[in-house]
Amino acid sequence: MTDLNNIFKLIDNSRNNIIDLLLKLIRFDTSNPPGYTTEIVEYIREFYDGIGFRSRIIEGFRGKPNLIVDNNIDGDTLFIYNGHMDVVPATSIDKWVCEPFKGCISEGFVYGRGAADMKSSLATIMY
Repeated sequence: MTDLNNIFKLIDNSRNNIIDLLLKLIRFDTSNPPGYTTEIVEYIREFYDGIGFRSRIIEGFRGKPNLIVDNNIDGDTLFIYNGHMDVVPATSIDKWVCEPFKGCISEGFVYGRGAADMKSSLATIMY
């Protein structure tokens, strides 16, 4: 089996865990304005600390901290992933498939504020 096939197999085997992580991220109301992300940053930090990574929070502008995570495997290789955690405010709540900050799966799709931008990307980066 090629390395690429191994990667696809790993993704397939991790699908449910990634979706569960995404639903957890959706549950953080990070609507901007005000765009406060302190709670979700703490959650992501605990996630990484739990799998042996080092992390540190750099205080940003009023309730908008930055998180730096480092696995320092060999000291030479560096990957930088950049993403935001705030989301556009949820409007027209009555038209949503589910509550925007509860998240749900319906007909094979994940719904919730941030499911497409950017919390789904965060979940895949984290996993």
